[in-house]
Amino acid sequence: DECVAAPCRNGATCLNLEGSFRCLCANGFEGDLCDQRVWYCERQPCENGATCSDTEPGSYSCLCSDDFEGENCTLRKIVGCAQAPCQNQGTCYDVEPKGRIAYRCECGPGHEGRDCERQRDLCASGPCENGASCLVREPGTVECVCAQGYRGTLCEEFIDLCKEEPPPCLHGGRCNPYVGGFDCYCYGTGYTGSLCQTDVNECEEQQPCQGGATCTNLEGSYACTCPAGRFGRHCQLNDSCWLDQPCHNGAPCTPVEDPHRPFFCNCTQGFLGDTCALTVQSASLDSTDLKLVIGLTVACVFLLAFIAFATVFLRMAKKKRATRGTYSPSNQEMFGSRVEMNPVMKPPPEERLI
Repeated sequence: DECVAAPCRNGATCLNLEGSFRCLCANGFEGDLCDQRVWYCERQPCENGATCSDTEPGSYSCLCSDDFEGENCTLRKIVGCAQAPCQNQGTCYDVEPKGRIAYRCECGPGHEGRDCERQRDLCASGPCENGASCLVREPGTVECVCAQGYRGTLCEEFIDLCKEEPPPCLHGGRCNPYVGGFDCYCYGTGYTGSLCQTDVNECEEQQPCQGGATCTNLEGSYACTCPAGRFGRHCQLNDSCWLDQPCHNGAPCTPVEDPHRPFFCNCTQGFLGDTCALTVQSASLDSTDLKLVIGLTVACVFLLAFIAFATVFLRMAKKKRATRGTYSPSNQEMFGSRVEMNPVMKPPPEERLI
C-alpha cells in the first residue's frame, strides 16, 4: 500500500491501486504528487482587457474595465445615472439602453461630449469682431480683447474719436476719423498743428497785404492797414475817392469793388446823381407841367380804350345781323319766270309771200 508512505502533497488524497497509487490534488495544485501550484492568471481567464490577480492557491480575481463585469469580465456592463457618469456638473437622465448606455447627459455651458468630459471651445465660432482676440475665461463665457479703435462686448463698435466731447480738433478744424486715431484739417481756420492749436502768423508766412499796407497778425486771422489811396481786404484796390475825389457838394465818398463805378457818393440834401452834381430843383419838372403831362397821358389811354371797344362792338353787331336775317322769295320764284311778250310785228299773209 503505497499510500501508507503519504506520497501526495498539499492536502491531496492518495488512492491505492493494484501495484501503484494515484494522487487526487486539492484545488490549486497539480502534478503526479500534487506538488505543483496552479497559476490561473497564466491561463488568461480574464477577458475584455481585465487585469488578473492570483490570490490564494486555487483562486484568482479579475479587475474588470469600466464597460464590463462578471467573474471573468465577460458581461457588458449597463451604465445608468446610478453610476454618475456625467462630469463637470452635467445633468444625468435615465433613458432606454442603447448598447450598454442607459443615460443621457445634459452639459452645462462650456462643456461637451457624451459625459460632458470636454471643455467647449467657445472661441471656435469666432464671436469676437474686428480682429479682436478671444479668451475663454470660465466655462460658458468668453472675453473679447478688442483691437485698437474698437470697443463693446464683442468689439463690434468703432470708436469715432471725432465724436468725443470736447471735439479734438480746435478752432473749427475739420476732423477725419480712422481706426485708432484721427486727423485734423486746419485749412481756412488760421491755425496749424496736429489739433489746429497753433496760430498761423499770416503776416510772416503769406505777406497778404499789398500796396505798402501794414499787416497785423490776429488770433486765427490778420488785418491790413491800408495807406492813403488804397482799400480792400488786402489793400489791393485803388481808392478812387482819395485819388479822384469824384463826389461834389460835400457828399461823403465810399470806395467800392465795382470796376465800372468804383465809388459811391452819399448825396447831401438837395443834390442827386452819381457824383451829387445835380440839384433837386433843376432835375425836377414844374408842378404845372407835370400835371399837364399826366392829364394828357390819361386822356390818350382812355381814347385808345374807347376806339378798341367801339371796333369790337361794331364787328360783333354786323356778324349778329348776318346770322339772324330772313329769306323772302321773289315773285319770279313764286309764280315762275315767264314773260308775256306782245307781238310787235304780225307775220305777213301767205299770199304775199308768194
